[in-house]
Amino acid sequence: MSSAGAPSEPSRASALPSRTPQPSIIVARELGPAELVDLRLEEGRVLGIALAAGSATSHAAIMARSLGVPMAAGLGDDLLNVAAGELLIVDGAAGAVVLSPGPEALVRFQQAAAREATERERLASGRGQPSVTAHGRTIRLLANASTPAEAAAAFDCAAEGLGLVRTELAFLDAADWPTEDQHEDALVATLSIFAGRVVTVRTLDFGADKTPAFLRGRDGRGVALTLEHEDALEAQLVGILRAGSATRLRSCSRSSSPPCRSSRSGVSCAGRLGRRGVRFPSSAR
Repeated sequence: MSSAGAPSEPSRASALPSRTPQPSIIVARELGPAELVDLRLEEGRVLGIALAAGSATSHAAIMARSLGVPMAAGLGDDLLNVAAGELLIVDGAAGAVVLSPGPEALVRFQQAAAREATERERLASGRGQPSVTAHGRTIRLLANASTPAEAAAAFDCAAEGLGLVRTELAFLDAADWPTEDQHEDALVATLSIFAGRVVTVRTLDFGADKTPAFLRGRDGRGVALTLEHEDALEAQLVGILRAGSATRLRSCSRSSSPPCRSSRSGVSCAGRLGRRGVRFPSSAR
């Protein structure tokens, strides 16, 4: 996917504007998922992203692709010498940028972008048709999402539900473990889009490039961290149940701890919720 003829908006990742003053390409050393959410890509003012560091498989890159924003990463520090307003082309398919493109390059990429738009329209015409293989097997198409914007985009593409809802991105700037109300508030807008349909919510997958300040320096990832604070896991499960009450709710966890420990903690947490009077819907798994 390409973005042609857009002015650049160089910035440090720690000082990115929440809104660009005009449709622009963002140039930065690196972006994390939280910074990408702050850019509000769904509003269409960010036409592309060029990063000196990072990779095409990062969480930020995955989010950008899901919202149709071309991104090129790992381009090297020379990229940071780009001046504000300098014309750039971001070729997301090739993972490259063209600095100060000439008229021929602009025309070439504009034509490529037009062809891609035509192809997207052609593919969109098949939305709503049954998802069936040539051998007659029906497949349920579920999307991944982290934000209401991603969920809405998936719904518009005729996704039948959400196969993975990432919950940690809303709390990367948190000062402590989120409360029940905070979990519910972070999820309800995303899950309500798929009321009556299957949604699978993953518990907090903190760690690696998704580590909030209050957990920095800690080992482990995903539920292994949460198991050290069962109150935090309990709070999230209650928030998930509240936010997903209108859906066919499922949940999952990323585990790097022994399965038996995860199972024991899950049973313990379920027991505590039961004693509080919290009831799991029949669809919850």
